[in-house]
Amino acid sequence: MGLKAGKSKYARKTATMGDNWKAMNPVMKSHYKSEMDKLAREAGKTGVRASRVTAYETGLDATSADDFKAAVTGKEDKWYDNYVAAMFT
Repeated sequence: MGLKAGKSKYARKTATMGDNWKAMNPVMKSHYKSEMDKLAREAGKTGVRASRVTAYETGLDATSADDFKAAVTGKEDKWYDNYVAAMFT
């Protein structure tokens, strides 16, 4: 897939991103602590701070599907620019 096709795909996907956000919210919550605990152990620590878990979950709860969809809709140019800037010299 070329870059222009990727940009178009991003624009099309925004129609379902809010619903996907809502569906994945519980999954994101259930995986966050265990995955962050793994990173903590890699860093020689025992686990992620409880306050970080609470902040993460509070942030997820505060963002509705409509809010998330509104935040990503129309951002295909930004996606494209960021992708190109990150990937190529």
